[in-house]
Amino acid sequence: IKTNEKEFKTFITLTFAENITDVEKANKQFNIWRTYIKKLKNDFKCIGVPEFQKRGAIHYHLLTNIDYNDFTLLSQEERRIYNKKSGWQIGRDIKGWKYGHNMVKDMKDINIIGYLTKYMTKDVDNRLWGKKRYFYTRNLKKPITYDIDLSSIEDFKIFVELLEND
Repeated sequence: IKTNEKEFKTFITLTFAENITDVEKANKQFNIWRTYIKKLKNDFKCIGVPEFQKRGAIHYHLLTNIDYNDFTLLSQEERRIYNKKSGWQIGRDIKGWKYGHNMVKDMKDINIIGYLTKYMTKDVDNRLWGKKRYFYTRNLKKPITYDIDLSSIEDFKIFVELLEND
């Protein structure tokens, strides 16, 4: 997420009207929608996580590179929904999600990394055991990783330098 944070412009939640609890069925419908969006926006980028609602249905949280004012993909009208935990939420609808409710939120002035990371680090649901816990499009930049031995003085200097340049 950190490597691509400048790419992400919207946070999307996709839910099912039907109480779909089967991960494979939900992923199949999600992939139909994702293919549709990719036809409309060939450089579509996203990273997301599936999650179970209290009622047992699967829903998805995504960070995307869709601009909040891209009316070829989003509705022009904003709507407000009240959430007991977070208060009023303002968002738009995305085209093509015919399986239930969706909400697209503008990510400007929001901690993008923290926003999706909280969903990625929640307790792992046993219903997702052996399944992908997160997914991403292949056109995202890959992070650069370093193996550092902090007991090595040379590696420790590199570590300090990386911290200072962040």
